[in-house]
Amino acid sequence: MVNPARPFEMVVCLLALALGLAAWFPSNAFPRTAEGYLGPALFPKLLAVVLVLASLTLLYRNLRQAGLGPSFALLAWPNLLRIGGILLALLLAPWALGKLGLLGSAGLLVLLSCLLLGARWLEALLTALFMVGFVYLVFVQMLKVPL
Repeated sequence: MVNPARPFEMVVCLLALALGLAAWFPSNAFPRTAEGYLGPALFPKLLAVVLVLASLTLLYRNLRQAGLGPSFALLAWPNLLRIGGILLALLLAPWALGKLGLLGSAGLLVLLSCLLLGARWLEALLTALFMVGFVYLVFVQMLKVPL
C-alpha cells in the first residue's frame, strides 16, 4: 500500500535536517564563558543536535519501510490549502506577537497548525496549552528569561 504522506514526510525530514545544521553553525559565534564552557551557545546547540538526530532517524525509517512508494497526494488541493494556511499563519505571527505576546501568539500558532493538519479540537487545544505551559515553565520560571 502506498503511503500518501511519504513525500511530505521526506520534505519535512530534509527541512528539519537543514534547520538543525543551520542552527548549529551560527551558535559557534556566541561568546564563551571565562571558564571555557559553552554559555549562551549551549541551548541552541542542544536543540540543533536533537533536531538533526530526530530528522535523521525519521529519514532512515522512511527510506527503510517496505511497501511505501512515492505519491503526489501532497499536491492535491486540500493539502496545498492546508500548507498555505500554515504559511499564512507564520506570516501573520509577527503581527500576533505584538498583540498577544510571545506565549499567546505561539499558542495560537500551534493551535491553528494542529487544526489545519487535521487534529481534533481537543487534541489541538491540549497540544497548544501544553506547549505554552512548557515554554512558560522552562523559560520564565526556570531560566528566568523575560518573555
